[in-house]
Amino acid sequence: MKKIFLIILFVFIPQISYCITEDDILNQDFVTWTRAGINLESKNSPLSFQVDQQLRLNSNISKFQSVQGRFFGHYKNNNNQFSLAYIITTLSDLGINNVFAFQYVNDWEFYKNSNFETRFRIEKRYQSSEGKSQESWRGRVRGGFEYIINNFVKLVINDEVFFTENRGFTENRVQAGFTISFNKQTSIDLFYQNRFLKLDVLEHTLFTNLNYKISLD
Repeated sequence: MKKIFLIILFVFIPQISYCITEDDILNQDFVTWTRAGINLESKNSPLSFQVDQQLRLNSNISKFQSVQGRFFGHYKNNNNQFSLAYIITTLSDLGINNVFAFQYVNDWEFYKNSNFETRFRIEKRYQSSEGKSQESWRGRVRGGFEYIINNFVKLVINDEVFFTENRGFTENRVQAGFTISFNKQTSIDLFYQNRFLKLDVLEHTLFTNLNYKISLD
C-alpha cells in the first residue's frame, strides 16, 4: 500500500502541473527564500516547539516579496508527528496573511540509510489587503525522500501539491538539495525549488534554511 502511495505522489500528482509546455508559462522568475529558526525539544517529552522567520525576494531577487514568521507546536509518537501552527506573512503591498494550520507527518524507513516522509496539512487562511479581507481553506500533500550520505550530509528530495476550496489545484513545489549538519545543534538546508503556480508563473527558487536545536534536558 505504501509503495502504491509513493507512485501516486511522485508520478501522477506532479503531472497535474507539468502537463504544459514551456510556451504556456507566461512568467518565470528567480527567487530566494531565506529562513532561520530555533527548535526547542527534550528527549524526555514528546512535545517540541519551533519558531522561525523567512525572507522572500522575487523579480530576480531584486524586490522584496514577503517576510514570514512561523510558530509550531509538535507532538511526536514513534514515527507520527501531529502539529498545530500559526503563520503570519507580511506581503510587499503591506497586506497580511494569517494562517492557522493542522499538520500530520509520518516518517518511516524506506531502505538502508534512507527514509520516506509523508506530510498532510490543512490551513485556514485569513488575508487582508487594502482594507479588504478574505478567508479560505487550503490543503497541502507532500512526499519526501531522504538519503543519509554520511554523518554530516543528507540528500533530500520532495514534492508537494496545493489545493484550495474555490480553485482546486493551485500550486506544485518540487525541492531537491542537501541538509548539512555542522554539529548536533546546527544544520542548514540548501535546496533548489521548482515552484509552479496555476496563475502560469514558474519560480526557480534558491531555498536556504538555518536550523538550531536547543535541548531542554
